[in-house]
This record gives sequence, C-alpha cells and structure tokens, in this order.
Amino acid sequence: MPTEATPGHAWFSTSRALAVTAIFLVALIARAWMPAHLGIGHYDEGVYALSAQGIVHWPEGHLFPGQIRFSPPAWFTTIGVFARATGMAPHAAALGLNVLIGSLTALAVGVMGIAWFGMAAGVAAGLVVAVNPLSIMLSRSGLTDPLFTLFFVLALGAIAEVFRRGGARWIGIAGLLTGAAWNTKYHGWFVGLIGGGTICWVWWHQRRDAGAGRHAREALVRLLAVGAVGLATYLPWAFYMSTGSGSRGLGGIVEYYLTLIGTEWVGNATRHVAMQLFLDGPLARGGLAVAVAVAIGLAAPLRATRLLALLTGLVLLTVLGGGLAPVLALTGWGTAVLLGERHRVAAGLLLAWLGLWVLAAPLYYPYARLLLPMIPAVALVAGRGLVSLIGWTEARVGEQKLTRWNSLALAGVIILVLSVTPSLAPGFGNPWRDATGSEIAATQLAEDIPAGAEFFVTGEPSLEYYLGLTGRKATSLLDGLNVLDTTSNTTYLVVGVYARRAPQRREDLARLGARLDSLTSYPINPTDLRLLDDSSPERARQFLVTPDATFDLVLYRVSASATPAHRTVDADR
Repeated sequence: MPTEATPGHAWFSTSRALAVTAIFLVALIARAWMPAHLGIGHYDEGVYALSAQGIVHWPEGHLFPGQIRFSPPAWFTTIGVFARATGMAPHAAALGLNVLIGSLTALAVGVMGIAWFGMAAGVAAGLVVAVNPLSIMLSRSGLTDPLFTLFFVLALGAIAEVFRRGGARWIGIAGLLTGAAWNTKYHGWFVGLIGGGTICWVWWHQRRDAGAGRHAREALVRLLAVGAVGLATYLPWAFYMSTGSGSRGLGGIVEYYLTLIGTEWVGNATRHVAMQLFLDGPLARGGLAVAVAVAIGLAAPLRATRLLALLTGLVLLTVLGGGLAPVLALTGWGTAVLLGERHRVAAGLLLAWLGLWVLAAPLYYPYARLLLPMIPAVALVAGRGLVSLIGWTEARVGEQKLTRWNSLALAGVIILVLSVTPSLAPGFGNPWRDATGSEIAATQLAEDIPAGAEFFVTGEPSLEYYLGLTGRKATSLLDGLNVLDTTSNTTYLVVGVYARRAPQRREDLARLGARLDSLTSYPINPTDLRLLDDSSPERARQFLVTPDATFDLVLYRVSASATPAHRTVDADR
C-alpha cells in the first residue's frame, strides 16, 4: 500500500504533548476517584485473583481450576508477577494496574487520533474514552478486558504503520502486540480480521490504479508476517491448553464457547444499547461537551448560525438519549466521512474495526464488557465526525463570523447545559459504586465461623480469595455439593447469587434440605459490572430503586450426615 500523508508528524511538539498528557490525567482521575471503593466481587475477578495468587506462591501455588476457560495467561500472570515483585495483594495489584491501563488506553487513542486526523479529532477521541462510563467501570475492576483493549488498540495502530511504512521493525512490533492481545483474550486474532478488512477496503478503491494489485499483495504478505509473529507468541499457551484441558482437550473448550454464541442478534444488540443508556451519567456528557469546546477552540472563525445549530442539535440529542445519542450521531456522521476517504489506511481500518464489532458482538452472550474494545473505534470515528461538522460551521471570506472568544463562551454554555440537562432516557450508572462488599463479608465470615471448623464456599471465587487473605482457607466446591452428603461432622457452607442461580446447585441445596440451618446473611451491594452481567438493565434499575437480597451471601450450618462415608473432596483447594 502506498504511503499516505497524515496530519502532522511533529509527534513531540509541546502542544501535542500537553494535549495527550491532559487526556491521560483526566482518564486517571476519573478511574482513580474514590479509591476506598475499589474491590473485587465479580465471579471472574475472583478467578483471576486466585490464579494470580498461585503465581505469587509458585511453584507451590496453582491456578484456579478451569482457568483455561476464562482467559489465556497474560492478565493473571501480569497480576501475579507484579504482586510478587511489589509485595502487594493480587487484588490490589489488579485494580491498580487496571486504573493505569485504562488511562493509557485513552492516551493511546488520543495519540492515534492526532496522528490520523489532527489535533482536534485526536483530543476529542481521547476525551470520549477518558470519560466513557463503561471504560471507567471496567478500569476499576479486576477483569482482563482493559489490558486486552490496550493491547488491541496498540496492535491496530502498529498494523496501520505496517501498511504505511512496512519494515521488519513495525512487523515485529505489530506481531508482538497482536500476540499480547491474543494471550490476554481468545479473540485477540481479530486484529488479523481487521487488517484483512483494511487491505480489502484500500484495494477495492484503488483497483483501477496502476499497481493496486501489487500493493495489496505486499500488504497481505506483511499482514501474514504479523500473524506469524503473533501466532508464535500464542503457541505456548495453545500447547498448555491441549495438555491441561482434560480428557476432552481443546474440543471441550471450543464447545464451551460455542454455547455462548447464538443468533439473537437484534435482541442482544438492543440489550447492549440499553446497558450503555443505563451507564450514562453527567461525566460522559460533560466530557463530550469539553471535546466539542476543544474542537471549536482549534477551528478557524465560525459562523454563528451554523455553530448554534450544531450545538443545539447536540443538546436535543442529549435530551432524547443521554450522552450516548450525540456520540452515536457523531459516529454515524464520522462513518459517512470515512466512506468518502477511500484511499486512507486509517479509514479502512476504523471501518473494519467498527463493522466487525457491530456485526459480531451481538452474536455472543451480551456481557457489557464485550463492547470495551469497540469504544476506542467509536471515539475515533466520532472525533472525525465532530471535526467535519465543526468544519461545516467555519466562516468563509466575507461572511459574518464569531470571534474565537465568543465561540468558546458559547461552547462553555453548552458544556454546562449538556452536563446538567435531564434526559428522557436517564442513566442509573455509577462506576464508583462501592465494590468492597465481598471483602467486608469475608472479614465477618472469618469471625462468625468457629475456629477449626471445616467450611465450604460454592460459586464465589472472590469471597474465597478474600477469605484466604484473612487466614481462613475455604474448600471451594466446583463440581456440586455431593461432598456434603457424607460429612461426619458439622460443617459450614457459604452460598451466593451465582450458586443460587445454577440449576444443579439449587437441586443440591434442595436435597440437603433439613440439614441446612441458615445462620445469617451478609448484604452485598453489587457494582454496575455485576448488575449488568447478572441481570437485564431493567432489572438492574429495579434493584437500585428497591434493593433486595438477590446478591446477599448466606452462611449455613450443615449438620452431620446420617450415613458418613469415606469421601474425596471435589474441591480446588
């Protein structure tokens, strides 16, 4: 592919350095706000914390049983190595790293936007990511998705340079970043799909040009070289999977993931939109308004009537659909603009990136976190659309125009209006919601369960992890409660929402029947992450308005079995 000019190559100019630093600081403050509320409670967070604990205590430690089903090794290994090196607890290491990783992702998006579309578009894109509620929420979690998104964004940025410049250095960088994404989540190879879509886009629009076929073949060879490097970094984990995934091997893992794929595209897409509306808040709206103000400040003198029309349109969209509506509108317009930039690698890459997520994400079970790698693409396309619309408002020679200060004053009013305007689709999200419930419950449980008593936890890895920190090692029941059928002594069992919702666990609890004595419950105030993963947005709203005992932990005393027998514990520790 031919090298193409991009707006400005003064990467280290003072203005650009200040701009990306500001994006990073905004993102960091938004993610690190209310640090006392940081904690883990989601099932997967507990899995990664326990596996990281195994890395800390390696070689005596071990991974969470079934870790292969949850993710490749990059995230929990990073947590474990960092915790081992610093002496931090794994959950604290995970939360601190994700706050930093999410902030770096916003910075990376800003850098890419500045390089591809200029200062205004890049700053707008970076700010949209910095204040995005989904990104903030996941950056305050212990999940693997923020690290995956950072690697994914960097890999695609490197892929663009591979197409533009070529060379072994960029191929190696892009390949290593692709491998890093692939070793973080199993769909890291999507980088290759987006790269292939970019090649097809550019070739189609250059197909009548001399040398178009040769350029496309060269780009394909480079992409295959990137893929080879990425595959080489993934093969060790693939080998581990083939030897450590049980008697069914990789087939069992594939079958498991196939159960999460369906054809309810419309229903899942609708739920994703509803989740984004749920998460909407004043910060996201204010961040968008600041992005608009920055674009205005960097533009040439503007026509008052057109600028007022644009800003009024953004306010009306906010009233109708919260902070999500104007971002989607700008993304739609930015898509139309990119469709006209037919020869640009960046345009093809962003369209392929956005298109892949729009088509593929609703085919999977609708976890809110699935959209996190899509947010940077939306931000970049929306930034491009915003700059195009600001360009439409620029005054021509001889036309009446606003001074820059008048434009900024008007933008300041819009910032205030956008931040406080009520929406017909009000959001309930709060990414800073207290996430320490499992930690508090573990401390209380450690005091309530008699010293020396045998006790079990089912379906609550985060609780099991926190109990370990108190010095009380619980036996985790992963394969059912059959072990309790033959206990010869009084034991204790802790049950939470995950076990109560699993059909087999409900049957097990019913079978134990009269042997279960409910002692006490421990209230858990779930984060938005757990609410949206475990229930629909409508049910999540209902819970916040009228909280109930859905997420509470219950401690049972289990009386001795009438038929004790020798048993083998179906436990992981």
